[in-house]
Amino acid sequence: MSADVLCTVPLPDPYTERIEGAATLRVMGRLLSHEELVETLQLSPADVLCPQLQERIDAAVLDAGAPRLRCVSLYA
Repeated sequence: MSADVLCTVPLPDPYTERIEGAATLRVMGRLLSHEELVETLQLSPADVLCPQLQERIDAAVLDAGAPRLRCVSLYA
């Protein structure tokens, strides 16, 4: 089973090309509110979360992704 990577916005090339062979990439296409991010992780867990600097990552987000969420990699 490959890792599931959730990005809130598309990341620049070559990120997409490199990740597609190693993981399933989901891109939301926009910045998410804190509530939307929590709900997204609760309904559709991910192994890796790639948020943007403007998106608040706190205990509620981490708890929503648990136990599957293994990495949060901020792209800014």
